[in-house]
Amino acid sequence: FIWGGTDGGGLYKINPVTGIIDLFYKQDGNEFSLGSNTILHINEDNHKNLWICTNYGKLSILPNVDNNIHYHEGSANHIPQKILSIYKSSKNILWIGTDGSGLTKVDINSTGITKETTYFNDSEVGRGHYIQSITEDLNGNIWIATYLNGLWFHDTQKNTLKKIEVTNIRNQKATDVRTLFRDSKGRIWVCSNISINVYSAEQELLASFENNHHGLNGLIAE
Repeated sequence: FIWGGTDGGGLYKINPVTGIIDLFYKQDGNEFSLGSNTILHINEDNHKNLWICTNYGKLSILPNVDNNIHYHEGSANHIPQKILSIYKSSKNILWIGTDGSGLTKVDINSTGITKETTYFNDSEVGRGHYIQSITEDLNGNIWIATYLNGLWFHDTQKNTLKKIEVTNIRNQKATDVRTLFRDSKGRIWVCSNISINVYSAEQELLASFENNHHGLNGLIAE
């Protein structure tokens, strides 16, 4: 490759055979991006890692890796997020639940190109839902457990979201849904701050076990 360092325009990686050009640049809020878009010097060590000197005294290292481990920030805007949950569906789609920045859907096609979509994130106010658990039912739909915002259902065919009200026998509504689990018969177990509820894949409530009853001791089922 040919590497080109610019004065304010980032770092260019040029493939002289294919003509493909990749650009590395500083991204605010991303500690894994370049320290600056002004490149003073580029060098390569004996492990073929690139050492990039930028202005303002920060040294960036671009590691040479050749394996099946890749990095994803957990968001569509490439800002690193704290991850609370992760799930790979039967359609090979990666669902990433963040700590207050919503849900990120990562769709990787056969060429390795990814398409990211964000759900439950309000960019105007800068906050989103806390996604604590994710699972998939037998119909290929995604169930999402959130902190303070209850249980949600994503219809993957229609690409729609709807909220499932989780209630106990006293008709109290759950807000803090901690854990989702699909058992061997395809039932979805929903653990929350009021009960453990069991649903069919068609979202029919099959059973409800209230906290501090039926042998459940405690305030939140995990």
